[in-house]
Amino acid sequence: MKKTLLGISLLCLAGCATPLEYDRSVFVINSDVELTYIDSASTIRERDGQVFVQVTGMSPDTQMVYYKTEWFDKNGMKISTDLSKWKTAKLLENMEFTWKMTSPSKRAVSYKVHITDDLGDGIIH
Repeated sequence: MKKTLLGISLLCLAGCATPLEYDRSVFVINSDVELTYIDSASTIRERDGQVFVQVTGMSPDTQMVYYKTEWFDKNGMKISTDLSKWKTAKLLENMEFTWKMTSPSKRAVSYKVHITDDLGDGIIH
């Protein structure tokens, strides 16, 4: 009887856990990456039209992740740039993190941030 009540209690607690809410048009996050929250804000510099992006978030656990930003032009075409290489970040338990990115040129009007905890053989694109 105690095991049954314990099982029901655990199921109720698991049901209360809410999945991470984030903008899927901006972020592609591997399911193994655990985040409490993540958000981004962008501004366009008037003098040259470059886009500046700031990503903020928090991790419930200390973990190593990899992230990269892909940039797109007004037609939705990906812009090839060295700025889209994978970077490593150590996220600390319950500590806010901030990543800052700058577009490669004024042609970039949108972006997508990819986050994973495993690059495998480094072949992920």
